Amino acid sequence: MNAIVSECWTYPLKAAGGIALEQATLTPLGIELDRKYMLVTHDNKFISQRNFPKMALLSLELRGEDLIVSYPGMGDIVIGPTLEMNEKPFKVTMHKQGDALEEILVCQLGGEKASQWFSEALKPGKKGPLKLVTRAPDFVREVESDFLNGQSAATNLSDGYPFLVVEKNDFALVNHELLSRSQPPLDVRRIRPNIVVEGLEAWSIMHNGRLCTESASLELVKPSSRCKVIRTNQDTGDIDIDSSVLSEVLPQINREMIGLNKACFGQNAVLLGPDLKSLSVGQNVSFVKKIAEEHNPGN
Repeated sequence: MNAIVSECWTYPLKAAGGIALEQATLTPLGIELDRKYMLVTHDNKFISQRNFPKMALLSLELRGEDLIVSYPGMGDIVIGPTLEMNEKPFKVTMHKQGDALEEILVCQLGGEKASQWFSEALKPGKKGPLKLVTRAPDFVREVESDFLNGQSAATNLSDGYPFLVVEKNDFALVNHELLSRSQPPLDVRRIRPNIVVEGLEAWSIMHNGRLCTESASLELVKPSSRCKVIRTNQDTGDIDIDSSVLSEVLPQINREMIGLNKACFGQNAVLLGPDLKSLSVGQNVSFVKKIAEEHNPGN
């Protein structure tokens, strides 16, 4: 099945606004710069739009190697490789993995200045002051191996996999159901994919398979479970979709389309091969569905 790349996105600061790209560099850890930086609380727990929905209002612009972050009512702040890094890495906790919280090693960036800026913008209360961090250079954050069919992969500070892929027609399918229930539609910013393709049947890439260009192949390995973030309006930072509606609509579509009774949207993916690849908006891609899946998707 043939399609084209309609959008490429990178999200350098986890949970903040994304940057649309005309051409993206694919690395084994994800699109270049994706989820390279993250904010954590004073007691070293990561934050996201799950508990700070106003993070949607943090917008980013790339200028050379520096990232310019802005927030309504605040001046800009520059983050990037020019910021001073703490010499001693420390542990922070992220998502729950099984019965335990995942611990990763990070380094703080920007010191007191960055901490003060983000704390003033997001007003974390007792969870502050916030700290800007990046993954420690020597720390490898491996992807769960259950769905990799003997391969290995790593990611930066994403929720679990280096890439998220969606098909543009998927939005029409979901939004038809949402609008019929008097709910606002989803847009790309709520789903936060890295790659959007166009030209395939709706929900087709929710089957495991490969997305290929002439030079690169992405293995689509696991449907992406959705959390409360997709209920957040990315223009206002307000939650405007009823949770009961989404918990009905997404499992319903997945049951009908792929036999999966879960609230999933989009496919997690890994890059095959260690080399850097490029991907451009308008580029042709092909999707090859996996004939026999070793795992029930989403298990």
